[in-house]
Amino acid sequence: MLNRSLTRGSHLHYWVLALAAMALVLVGTQAMYLGLFSPASLRAEGINNWFGGGFLDSFWWSLKHVLDPGAFGENYGAPWQVVGLALLVSIGGVIVMGTLIGLISASIQQRFHRLERGNSTVVEANHVLILGWNQDVPGLALNLLRIHRGRSIVILAPRELEFMRAGLRSNGIDRKPDSIILRSGLPSRSEDLERVAVRDASAIVVVAHTRDEEHGADESDVEAIKTLLVLSRFEGWESTRPSEPITRGSRIASKRRPSIVCEITQKQNAEIAKIAGRGQVSLVSSRDFVSRLLVQASRQPGIAAVFDSILNSGGGGILVRSEPAAVGMTIDEITRSLRAAVPIGVAWTELQNGVERAAVALNPEPSDDVAEGERLVLLTRGEPVRLERTHTPPDTGRPDAATPRPDAHPDLASTSVLILGWSSMLDEILFELNGHSVGNTQVTVMSDLPLEEAERALASHSFPNLEVHLRRGDTVNRTTLAGLLTTEFDCVFALADETDGEDPDARTILTLLLLGDLHGPSGDTPEPRVVVELRDERNRELLAGSLAQDIVVSPDLVSIVMAQISLLPVLGPVYRELLSAGGIEIAVRPASRYAEIGEPISHARIVAAGQRVLEIVLGVRITSSGSEEVLLAPDLERRWVFEEGDSVIVLSQQVYR
Repeated sequence: MLNRSLTRGSHLHYWVLALAAMALVLVGTQAMYLGLFSPASLRAEGINNWFGGGFLDSFWWSLKHVLDPGAFGENYGAPWQVVGLALLVSIGGVIVMGTLIGLISASIQQRFHRLERGNSTVVEANHVLILGWNQDVPGLALNLLRIHRGRSIVILAPRELEFMRAGLRSNGIDRKPDSIILRSGLPSRSEDLERVAVRDASAIVVVAHTRDEEHGADESDVEAIKTLLVLSRFEGWESTRPSEPITRGSRIASKRRPSIVCEITQKQNAEIAKIAGRGQVSLVSSRDFVSRLLVQASRQPGIAAVFDSILNSGGGGILVRSEPAAVGMTIDEITRSLRAAVPIGVAWTELQNGVERAAVALNPEPSDDVAEGERLVLLTRGEPVRLERTHTPPDTGRPDAATPRPDAHPDLASTSVLILGWSSMLDEILFELNGHSVGNTQVTVMSDLPLEEAERALASHSFPNLEVHLRRGDTVNRTTLAGLLTTEFDCVFALADETDGEDPDARTILTLLLLGDLHGPSGDTPEPRVVVELRDERNRELLAGSLAQDIVVSPDLVSIVMAQISLLPVLGPVYRELLSAGGIEIAVRPASRYAEIGEPISHARIVAAGQRVLEIVLGVRITSSGSEEVLLAPDLERRWVFEEGDSVIVLSQQVYR
């Protein structure tokens, strides 16, 4: 019984010590019956009868001996009975006080140990919470710090703290120790979520958890879906509407339902995750997002740089905001009245099955007007956006705006595609190629993966518009690669090879070097369009001057998108629409489609030319001396003199022919 009680908690230990100390004090008070206040005793230094030599004086004398064993020496000259009792009480006091000090020391050490293991409770509020861990979390944390300015980032994952610290240090985040708080635990456990103040979070980002610590592979959606099930059961978040702003430092505002973003790696799990989140979670299919961008880059060279500029525009990019002054205005009027921004659509909130959800309509017609309750979806260039009503007639200064020439359509069809390297999202890439294919497209996949394993990975998928050929070979072997290039390919994908151990970019970089040499001055085959996927932004500079026309750093783009959606959930459907096969898309058109090469033209005329074919002009892409510059939302008064290779960036309706 006593043993069971003592193992329940340290608070009982303190109660036992308190009772033992009180018993010792009461035993010591019995010295009053042993001559404690006799004339001989009162001559001793430590014995006094200030209150008449009764219980109070004896209690004080006994308490001194329990708390301070040194008080025993002050009894010199007292009767031996008093000295003996004083010795007994002092020894008992040494035992009690020594045990108390040991318990306090053990408690402090235990708390430090809990801090080291990440088991202590977080006292933050209005913070951003990352649930789960994979090799892309450090980059995600950096983007969250940049987008959620002034807020702390709390990471909860089933990993040792030192493991997570090492991952953060490798990305330079160790310089911000006060901004990122690490805790070890399971995100799918309510107790662990309570420890990281989940109810007070302003945003929650659930990532696909990596089960293999050593190699950073085998990402699973199961833990993420389990976490969504737990989050959907939390109460007390419905006190304010999701669209209401967060007031920093406000406890009331922190009780609103936070925006929840969840990363899903397998597209087929998206529907399950939506059910688990009860329709209140923004889902980002990372592999789906990257595969769509890679395939778009194969069709439209330069689109990767455009998306990179939109997502990394330093305060610009896509913004959704209410503009009361814009109600009743047409899109054309808003376009001519805005400064430092381009309207690309409208957003509103609708109720579906009792849940408020954001809806968007992109690329509206110039004559469409903005209704009450609708917000503008804007592409900005990072400067303050102003809406200034203008009285300029729609066609003034632009009567000669030409209709874009359809023969200058830039979409490049691919009838023969080569994919170098193996990636877990290969099926997603093939699915997108199948969706964009206008006929029977030949696709050759070369990787170091055994053919049986590669065939098994694609066996459950069907690509009716593709003829897929799997080959096993070393893509960094010159003879193998040269033999493969005897066939003329329209497009080459160089993927971050997941069969190459710890560094998936290593084989990709070596392959690009060989590919460039084979297509160099001594090469006999024409250069194809080359699209490259990298996992580490720091490797981009290694491909400078290579054949790579478009480079997609997949983790960086996905983390930026997730960080932006966590701040503004309405961006979720915006990005899904922009990257879907068919429908509204961002396109890179040759400048010759809108203007004469070498002739000066105002940006207002280019905007008017785009409106004639229901295109919204987002900006231009200028290429000179082998470099390129993407300029978004330029002023309408700006003038251009285009050269060959320059492009106009538009938002358009994709039509398959």
